[in-house]
Amino acid sequence: MDELKELENYLQSVSDEELAKTINLFFENEFNEIDSEFQSYYYSELDRLRLFDALNKQILVLKKEKSKLKKYLKDEQQYQTIMANLDTVEKMFNDWKNSYSKEDKKTAYIVDWYEEFADIKWCDLDKIFPEIRLTTNLIKKIVRTARDHSGASRVKDRYKITEPQKPERNNELEENHVDRSYSEKANAELLGMLGRNTMEYLVYMIDDALMNQNTQKLRFAIRFTFAHFSDNSTKGKEYARTDKQAVKDPSKTSGKTVAKLLDEYNSMFSE
Repeated sequence: MDELKELENYLQSVSDEELAKTINLFFENEFNEIDSEFQSYYYSELDRLRLFDALNKQILVLKKEKSKLKKYLKDEQQYQTIMANLDTVEKMFNDWKNSYSKEDKKTAYIVDWYEEFADIKWCDLDKIFPEIRLTTNLIKKIVRTARDHSGASRVKDRYKITEPQKPERNNELEENHVDRSYSEKANAELLGMLGRNTMEYLVYMIDDALMNQNTQKLRFAIRFTFAHFSDNSTKGKEYARTDKQAVKDPSKTSGKTVAKLLDEYNSMFSE
C-alpha cells in the first residue's frame, strides 16, 4: 500500500516530459533480465509512433512546398503584368515630371521624385494594376524598373522589380513512402505524444510487470496504447476540472489515423 501511495505521489509531482523520459528508461533498461527480447519488442512497437510523427512531418513539408508554389505563381503573374506595362508607366512618369518647369522644380522642394509620383498618380496606377495590391514602395520599384528597362537610368536590383524564382521541389518524398528520418523526436518525446493519462497507465503496468517479474501484460499494454494512438481517430483532449486537474476524454475530440494521414499525403502529389 505504501508503494502504491509513493507511486501516486511521484505521478503528481513529475512533469509530462520527465515522466516520458522515465518510462523510456524503464522500457530500454529495466526488463532485460526478465525478458531478453523486451527491448527489441518495445522499439518495434515504438516505430508505430515514429511512423505517425514522420508522416505528419512529410505532410507539413509538402504543405509548405505547396504554399511556396502558390505564392510563386501569384508573384510570377504580378511580375508579368508589371513588365507588360513598363512603357505605359514610364510615359506617365515622364509626362508628369516634364509638366514641371525648371522654376517649378526649383521651388517644389521634391526630395524623391519617385515617391512624389507614387503619391500623386496612385489612382491612375491602380487602374493599370487593378489585380495588384499597390504600396508606395512597390510603385517606386515599378517606375525605377520602367526607367531601367528603357535605359533612361541604371537601377540596382534591390530597387527594382526582379523576376521571382520558382521554388525547388523536394524530390526525396515519394508516394506511399514514409521516411522515418523526418521524425526527429527522441524516443521519450514520442512517448509524450500519447498524453498524460496513457503514460500514467503505462507506469502502473510497469509497476505490475516488475512486481510479478512478467512482461506479458506490459507488452499488451504497449501494443494496445501505441496502436490506439496511431490507428484510432480519437486522440483525446485535456479539460480542466473544478479541482484544476487535467484529464483526457478520448470521446471528445478526433484526430487522424495513419491510414488517413497516408491518404492525405498521397493526394498532395496529384494536386
